[in-house]
Amino acid sequence: MPPLPGFWAKFTLITELAGQTNPLYMIGLLVFLLATVIEASYLFRVAAKMYQTEPPENVRSNSPDLGGLSLTTASLFGAGVIAATVMISPLGDELQAVATQAQDVNLYIQTVLQPPLGERQ
Repeated sequence: MPPLPGFWAKFTLITELAGQTNPLYMIGLLVFLLATVIEASYLFRVAAKMYQTEPPENVRSNSPDLGGLSLTTASLFGAGVIAATVMISPLGDELQAVATQAQDVNLYIQTVLQPPLGERQ
């Protein structure tokens, strides 16, 4: 699933392996992709079984009737995850700029210890 952490870890590993020129890395990439396809086939099979079976008629549900509340909550959570995914790149750029500024001691001191407005030249 794209917005989940496991996806991003695999995506990062795949892009790094694909950028290498050593044939051994390419073999590792092929093995990793094959393992990912096998894992996905098992996970999709489990998900299909979960959502396609009907509960027996003699089983009574103890869960309260929430109406559209659970769908609304899931939709809001999904929208939040998508928004966070889209906003992670600009946030990362800003954090990189702050880290670069913090590495330059003189620039950091000038920024943090600015003289008061009346004393500036």
